Amino acid sequence: MPHSGLARAAASGGALLAALLPAVLAPAPVAADAAFTPADIDAYMTAALADGGLPGAVVAVTRGTEVVHAAGYGHDSEGAALAPDSPMAVGSLSKSVTALAVAQLADEGLLAFDDPVRRHLPEFAPADPGFSRRARRWTTS
Repeated sequence: MPHSGLARAAASGGALLAALLPAVLAPAPVAADAAFTPADIDAYMTAALADGGLPGAVVAVTRGTEVVHAAGYGHDSEGAALAPDSPMAVGSLSKSVTALAVAQLADEGLLAFDDPVRRHLPEFAPADPGFSRRARRWTTS
């Protein structure tokens, strides 16, 4: 079953959030030239989820524009196993990452902060169709 644009956006945000999880939970810095294998990432994520008491995560590791590793770990809130393409809700922790991505798109001229959300996410159905990104910034925690 194909995912809607909003689901793909949520999945991308969740994957980005999960990809940042190791940086937040890392016990010590690692040399920039260290090469991690998919098995290293799998072992780390499995341990990090267990240590953090989290049910699951979806991770995408990229090098430039190439995805070098993608995997789902654990399960979602309904108990379904996670896969690399599992949709993930963009939660509060990812707000700063999402804000940065939106600011970069605005900087590149691909959107304006005052654009209605539906201009870029037609599947999004807010109660007020004119609701803008700028208004959203002031009405969320």
